[in-house]
Amino acid sequence: MQFDRIISVRNNRTVFRDGELCIKVLEDDFPASFVLSEAANMVAAAEAGLNVPKLREVNLHGNKRLITYDYIVGSPILCSDRDDADFRAQRLNLLIDAQLSINGTLCPECIRIPRTVPNFRSTDIACTAHIESNTASIVQRAFDSGKHAAFAADRLCHGNLAPENVILSSNGELYIIDWAYAYPGVPESDAAICCLMLWLTCGERTAREYFELYLKRSVFCSSDAITALLPFAASMLYNRENAAGKKLLLSIMK
Repeated sequence: MQFDRIISVRNNRTVFRDGELCIKVLEDDFPASFVLSEAANMVAAAEAGLNVPKLREVNLHGNKRLITYDYIVGSPILCSDRDDADFRAQRLNLLIDAQLSINGTLCPECIRIPRTVPNFRSTDIACTAHIESNTASIVQRAFDSGKHAAFAADRLCHGNLAPENVILSSNGELYIIDWAYAYPGVPESDAAICCLMLWLTCGERTAREYFELYLKRSVFCSSDAITALLPFAASMLYNRENAAGKKLLLSIMK
């Protein structure tokens, strides 16, 4: 097992390539239940017929938890506000291709609805305990006000569909990774989460272009329904973000 070729680093998670395998290394502040849930979601999505890298094992390496799965030869469909408009549109359409395939799938029974604001890491729990009480209540209120609408259907929602989590393989197929935050719900809620993730990682212009493209391609989703779920989406993302990201998300929830 080699840990010398880093593919990505984000929020105390590092993904390495080891030959034909990817090894996701999670720091010891991630509970075992979080890691096992991600692995189970990954298998369930694959069994539902989606293109997901094959899970190989879940293991421990010292105090770190490992998820090992097949390496997909290809590249993530990254884009940003700095890219050419045609390139952004091409990449965003690929993202929407993946999203429509996910949301068009009946959610496997093993993937559960989150009962409260997702907060999986012990460091996040400690952080939440020390932030101002009115901020904590804003986040919880945004979650509570949107959860009934967001979880009103049984479609599979990815919950973390940033461009970095969609791989365009060398044979032209799209593969979807990072299933830690999957849940059953309405496609509009997943679109709202995706829109905010694009805003946070790619820029506001890219997020707005995604929103317009998604509405054109998703026959049953309305602009009003997605917009109404943006505060809920912000609450779902809040505990994953850094200080700058949290500031933006908090402004959406207020």
